[in-house]
Amino acid sequence: MALAEPEERSDTPGDPTSMQEFIAQSLHGAAIIAKEHFGTVSSKVKPEDSNQVLTEADIAIGKFLLHAVEQAYPSYNIIDEEAGGN
Repeated sequence: MALAEPEERSDTPGDPTSMQEFIAQSLHGAAIIAKEHFGTVSSKVKPEDSNQVLTEADIAIGKFLLHAVEQAYPSYNIIDEEAGGN
């Protein structure tokens, strides 16, 4: 199933209606990615903390959400737990 490319938003930052739509669409896309990875566990231990495991699904969902925010809200700064900031 193909994921829709997020659209750049020209709405007012903080507008609850458009933010809710963006969140709902983003979570739907993340859920599709999670379902694609369901049942296949491929992971690595985080180098800085051997008690934490990072799965391919974690990385894929993080990249998807990072890209979605960058496209929809290009003026926003983003910090991702796995990828860092932009």
